[in-house]
Amino acid sequence: MSRSVMTENGQHGIPEATVNRLPVYLRALYALAERGVATVSSEELAAAAGVNSAKLRKDLSARTEPGGSAMTSTTWCTRSPGSSG
Repeated sequence: MSRSVMTENGQHGIPEATVNRLPVYLRALYALAERGVATVSSEELAAAAGVNSAKLRKDLSARTEPGGSAMTSTTWCTRSPGSSG
C-alpha cells in the first residue's frame, strides 16, 4: 500500500513518494537556472531530475484539496516574474 502525506483536515493528500521527489525537481530547476535556462519543458526537467516525464507531470499535478485545479502546463519558468538575470 502506498503512503500519503495527510492534510491538515486529516484527509490523504500527496503520496509520500511524490513528496520525496519534489526536492529533486527543485534542485534540477536551480541547476538549469544557473546554466541560464529561463523555461523548461517537462521532458527537459524530467531528464535533469532523472525521472520519466509522465511521472514528473503526475507529481507536479498532485493536489491536496478536493476540487482544486491540477497543473496542466508542461512548461515551467526557472525564474520568478520580475527577477533579473
